[in-house]
Amino acid sequence: MFLRIEKITVKNLFGFLNYDIELPESDHVVITGPNGYGKTMLLKLIHNAISNNYKELSKISFDTFELKTNLGLVRYFNSESGMQIESFLNDTKKIIIPSTQNLSEEKVFDYRKAFSILIHSVHLNDETEAYSIITKQRAFLEDKMKFALSKLHKLDQLVYDLFSCISIESHEVQNNALPYMQKERIVGLQDLLAPYTRFGLLPKSSKYLELNDLNLVSDYTINLSDKLDEIFYEESLHEDFVGRLSEFSKLIEKKKFSFKTIAVNPEYGFAFFNHVGANIPLEKLSSGEKNQVSIFFDLIFKAENGAIILIDEPEVSLHISWQKDLLNEFSQISKFNHYSQLIVTTHSPDVIGDEWESSIDLFDKHVIAKSN
Repeated sequence: MFLRIEKITVKNLFGFLNYDIELPESDHVVITGPNGYGKTMLLKLIHNAISNNYKELSKISFDTFELKTNLGLVRYFNSESGMQIESFLNDTKKIIIPSTQNLSEEKVFDYRKAFSILIHSVHLNDETEAYSIITKQRAFLEDKMKFALSKLHKLDQLVYDLFSCISIESHEVQNNALPYMQKERIVGLQDLLAPYTRFGLLPKSSKYLELNDLNLVSDYTINLSDKLDEIFYEESLHEDFVGRLSEFSKLIEKKKFSFKTIAVNPEYGFAFFNHVGANIPLEKLSSGEKNQVSIFFDLIFKAENGAIILIDEPEVSLHISWQKDLLNEFSQISKFNHYSQLIVTTHSPDVIGDEWESSIDLFDKHVIAKSN
């Protein structure tokens, strides 16, 4: 069972703001509110708490912070003398007093059941930082793809051997043509492996996988069914990563970046090309385009199954039409990546769309603390 947040309580955020917020049961929650009401700070509180980052948590100005979850309740007390934590997770009470050096071995949340990613898109207003972020993302994907390429050598060889044992007739089908079901399996195999060849992950067998309208004639010295079974099994070991590549590429293509197309390859991770095929340096992407690349990349390649995803103001620099698509796109990725929960902050009603039942307005929820 993965962690889900049910209620957030904070006292004296910034020294004067109190919140008592029950989260909707929806898979995604949208938090809105005027500037200065602590939307970003709430995400930081959640992320640092789940990450057991007591040092960063103590830097935030609050007196008490509570997370009620499906696994139990955790309270954080922050004062000049230090931080104290009361945990009631899994029906077990613990009191933790982190050291000032953040060296406490006692962790509140088990990373195997509780994991969060904080995506803070506001920093994409800084062009230098935005370029640095997506450059690192591209290098990360290049490394991942080169590693996958080395692991896909066996699948590449199996597919190559399969087609090498099958004659490819360009004219009428011979008497020893493949049975219909086996031919269908091979055509299905070509469709299944199409993304592998598109992303340059099966270089040796690509010439066979890109052929159409095959009239296949079997070599009866091989057991075709067994070979196909072995190939489909080997492919299943890599389908998650290739599925992520496809999802990332598909979402960026859907955005129709102005006069730009994306290519994904082990040689460079991802790159963009103009309408005549010339490479476009990453720093030449618009701020909105960098925003979308960065957010989609982290959601697809950095998030893990069961993670709580926290996204701060994803609408930054985006056209209204792109803002309206965000929640649907996040939900699409969520189904692919099996997030535990998605919490988004925004100023934009276009991001919320028709999802007002899943939204929380901090203006309505805030209470000003009375001075002592």
